[in-house]
Amino acid sequence: MVGDERLSPEEAAQERLFVGLRRAAGVTIDEAAKEFLATPEAMRLVEAGVIDIDGDRLRVANPLLTDTVAREVLGA
Repeated sequence: MVGDERLSPEEAAQERLFVGLRRAAGVTIDEAAKEFLATPEAMRLVEAGVIDIDGDRLRVANPLLTDTVAREVLGA
């Protein structure tokens, strides 16, 4: 099947994080989000106010920066 892609569990979790951050509501902080938040890139984005942590939710503070944050999440 063309376009059929198999993702590892880690890749699937990372993809859910990427897609969730594109939503205004963000994502629930799960294991993938915790792993991301433990990185220097994430800490830099949190300290700069680009990413908000609100209770159990992680979201991009400014929707115009979503693609920038997605690149940081994916390490691209």
